[in-house]
This record gives sequence, structure tokens and C-alpha cells, in this order.
Amino acid sequence: MKTEAIGFKTKNGVEIVQPSEIIFCVAKGSYTKIVTSEKQFIVAKNLSQIEKKCCLKQFFRSHKSYLVNTKFIQRIHEDKVELRNYQEYALISRRKYKEIFIALKLSNITIIS
Repeated sequence: MKTEAIGFKTKNGVEIVQPSEIIFCVAKGSYTKIVTSEKQFIVAKNLSQIEKKCCLKQFFRSHKSYLVNTKFIQRIHEDKVELRNYQEYALISRRKYKEIFIALKLSNITIIS
């Protein structure tokens, strides 16, 4: 079953995306930048409000400023996460480092140590 699309109001109208297309969201004060592989846009909602809209198991709050789609995680470092199809890093807080592995497992991603 495909997840329903989400419409985000922006200053230019409404951007409609599938949650599975979102690579990550980053807080910009009381605004949030939403990044997909095809576009980026700013919405007048804080990250907590966006997190509630994208409350799927594939999203992980890696840092107070970042909400990451676990399906796009390519590599995990102690303080940042490399994302597939994107050149910048998402931050990961020290207290969230261990939790990210649980989130990956919930997203059906196996970690072999």
C-alpha cells in the first residue's frame, strides 16, 4: 500500500510529495527546509510539526534540527549521517547515535557487525 502524499504550504503555493521521496528535513528557526532528490522548499512549520505529519517508521529525529528518512542513510559517523542522493550531511547528536541503529532495524535495514 502506497503512503498518501503530503501537501506542504509554501510561499509559492502547495508542494505535494510522497513521504518516501523526502530525504531529510532541517529546522531553520520556526521554518523547516524539506529536501527531496528533485527539489527543496521551505515551509512555515517547525520541525516538530513536520515530524508529526511524517510520522512513519522510516523517519528518525537524528538531532534537534534534523529529521532523516532512514531509507536514504548511506553511512553513519559518530556526529553526522551521509545521505544517498545528497551531498551534505545530516547531524546526529551523541545521545541519538545508538538510537539510529534501532530506527534502521525498524525500517527493515539489517546491520552486520
